[in-house]
Amino acid sequence: MKKLMLWLSVMGLLIALYLTLDYYLSIPVACPTGGIIDCGKVLHSPYSDPLGVPLAAIGLAFFIIETLVIVMGSAEAIVIFSALGVAGILYLVYLEYLIGAICLWCTADHIIGLTLFVLALRNK
Repeated sequence: MKKLMLWLSVMGLLIALYLTLDYYLSIPVACPTGGIIDCGKVLHSPYSDPLGVPLAAIGLAFFIIETLVIVMGSAEAIVIFSALGVAGILYLVYLEYLIGAICLWCTADHIIGLTLFVLALRNK
């Protein structure tokens, strides 16, 4: 179970890194535009960088720490940190609602975060 959690966390880290690079380097993100699914609209919205820190970079930091907690932490620590991730996911989905668009890459990270929480609960 821990190997699966570690693999998922690294996948989340890589996605968050991709989105962070988009923010800082303006690389094009592979995602549809112009409809309800519009990564660019989400990633470059007024909500995307509170206090000058891109949410993608916060996600990257989260998955780096999550990976470390999975490798070195107790089962309880993994549950607690994963629960913090779920709280963040709820906030981010609310922001997508306000923006009126969905980022597929963000959604992939949200699914990974929710899956990590469920697996952490099952592994406890």
